[in-house]
Amino acid sequence: TGRLLGLDALSAGAAKVVVTGKEFNTGHYEIKLQSGEQQEHKALVAKDASLIYNWEVRSARGGGAVIFDFHGEPTEGKFPKGYFKSYAEGEGSMSKGTFVAPFTGRHGWYWQNVGGDPVTIVVELAGRYASFDRVDAPPRPK
Repeated sequence: TGRLLGLDALSAGAAKVVVTGKEFNTGHYEIKLQSGEQQEHKALVAKDASLIYNWEVRSARGGGAVIFDFHGEPTEGKFPKGYFKSYAEGEGSMSKGTFVAPFTGRHGWYWQNVGGDPVTIVVELAGRYASFDRVDAPPRPK
């Protein structure tokens, strides 16, 4: 499936991914993070397409918090190399809303578990997106 969507090319460097945004999709995702672990997950979303999202941190002891960064990177159009747009960042245990993509690209979240216990981030998405996949994220500076 990654090859069909052009995701193999994304991991190889420069690529153009065309996202039509014609299909309405829903998804439930569970992202498990050990203490100190970080992951980044992004959806392929076409320009002006809407994405309704809700994510919540859960742990065996209840609650939990993560550092998060909600951002996007274009996959087509005239943007400077390495361009990205940050939409929200901080520390928290949940976020929800409706997002309208300002450009066609990969939009999503970086999360880092800053607590001492393992957590699961439960993500619910609904909208016109092609996929929601893990992206290998470089370590964030402390």
